[in-house]
Amino acid sequence: MKRELYNKTLAIGKEPTCAIGAQIFEYYGFQCTQENKLVKVIDVYKIVKKAAEKFDLPIPKIVITNTMVPNAAATGPSPSHGLVMITTGLLVELEEDEILSVLGHEMGHLKGIDPIVLFTIISSEFILRFTLFYPVVIINPLNIVIIFTM
Repeated sequence: MKRELYNKTLAIGKEPTCAIGAQIFEYYGFQCTQENKLVKVIDVYKIVKKAAEKFDLPIPKIVITNTMVPNAAATGPSPSHGLVMITTGLLVELEEDEILSVLGHEMGHLKGIDPIVLFTIISSEFILRFTLFYPVVIINPLNIVIIFTM
């Protein structure tokens, strides 16, 4: 259904409308009534740009995932090469000022280089397990039981 809506609207340069959406839904057996229609237009780029400016960061790449769970995340190798992921659930559930607050939180992660810190901690823990604990287990698996019971 998403592909059909895209092909009938954005692919040919038209704005999506309720009429086109209703037509596609009815084809699949869904009845659209006035009570259950919701149209919401959000300029995601403008909101991300505003949040990035508040943290004095360049505008990160924006990824929107079609998941109804409201969520957002930020990652990247450095604050100037970041990526922000936003779910459609977040866009549907929250108002623009609330979305800006969530994105501000994510920009704080980028500004504080949290993705790099987390990557360093996880990598260090993996190397520690592989170099220190793995040989102990291979030589004598009973050593682990003795270590943890002390």
